[in-house]
Amino acid sequence: MENSKSTITILALLYFFLLGAVQYFYVGTLFGYFQFKSEFSLFNLALSIFSILSVYVLLNPRGLAIAYSQVLYVLILIPSLVLFTFGGASIEFFFITFLSTLIVAFFVTYMKPPVVTGYQFNTDTLLLIFIAISVLYILSIVAQGGLSYLNFNLSKVYDYRGAAADNLPSFYKYLSPLVGKVLVPLIIVMSVIKRKIFYMLIGVGCSVMIFGLTSHKAPVIYPILVLALYYMPWRNLPIYMLSGVIFICIVSFWDFYMMANSSSPYFGWFGSILSRRALLIPAHLNSMYIEFFSQNPVYLWSESKFSFGLSEMPYKLPSVFMIGYNFYGDMEISANTGWIGSGFANFRIYGVIIYSVILGSILAYFSALGDRIGQKFVFGATFVVVITLFSSTDLTTALLTHGLLALLFIMLFFRENAMSGNV
Repeated sequence: MENSKSTITILALLYFFLLGAVQYFYVGTLFGYFQFKSEFSLFNLALSIFSILSVYVLLNPRGLAIAYSQVLYVLILIPSLVLFTFGGASIEFFFITFLSTLIVAFFVTYMKPPVVTGYQFNTDTLLLIFIAISVLYILSIVAQGGLSYLNFNLSKVYDYRGAAADNLPSFYKYLSPLVGKVLVPLIIVMSVIKRKIFYMLIGVGCSVMIFGLTSHKAPVIYPILVLALYYMPWRNLPIYMLSGVIFICIVSFWDFYMMANSSSPYFGWFGSILSRRALLIPAHLNSMYIEFFSQNPVYLWSESKFSFGLSEMPYKLPSVFMIGYNFYGDMEISANTGWIGSGFANFRIYGVIIYSVILGSILAYFSALGDRIGQKFVFGATFVVVITLFSSTDLTTALLTHGLLALLFIMLFFRENAMSGNV
């Protein structure tokens, strides 16, 4: 992944300005009812450009750390700077986001943790075990009447999701992420590396069935992401990743332009799903969390099992519903956020710093695992969990209910260079 810093930095700045144009001219006006704004500040622009130059020029990650850092900048830092410059986000939001990003990037770049190993299984054996567990999981849902809620229509997922979840025992809230976010990505990336196309198709099929039986859209996207990341020219990953989001911004700008200037109902879908929801909403929610919990009591991990009940809930609602109710007036809106928003909700800036150190250490450990097992494999296997940590869940929740702890445990059993194909 040796790339010209100047090329990557120029692409990062281009991405910033293009996403800024989408935000300022369209998202801030078309989606004002979601609390988006169109506000420009020249001073904020100068701070944002300085921030981008700082992380891209001063930090020097190597190996897998480059990939994790790039995902962090593309999905969290730059969209946050766009909201700060073109969307009226506060200076406090800028400072907290930039500081937390620097901490995570510093740890993943310069921390070199030792890798813990366990009994070393044959990779073919591991692959068959993962497939067996995934297939049995799907069959168990079917056996409990899950076919009654089978749905492959993306527009109807919310009509089926609640009923599908209520039909299953409560422990499936732990089992489902383990299969969907950990085992299925492992099956796909292991099968590709080992050139076992039939097994890869089983993994993709499992992912599609999990979507159909649970009405969660993410499992449909996971195989596409994992395969795209694997087949992307690895040595130019930052350039291709930035080029991808630049393409999204260009198409989104055109899509929103047509939405605003035509009566066709087909325009605006692409821009809303990718530019607004995938790129801007995670940063937007972080801003909401910081705004609300700067002025109101924090949770002090009272929602987490790790607090052992020592901290009392300050509100009747969990934090994700509290933000949804406060900003949108609806107690059923779940405003899921990543390590920045959830850290701030628990202990303000101190919570964000604690979470940033832990997250940076986890990514550094994944990077060390990549050096030992195979970097393309580890990146593909961990990508879904990492994205979840960045944008949609509390760090303590991710350990148990989003497969992070299970993923760390599974990695104990891979042999050295078992999944070679390093960067």
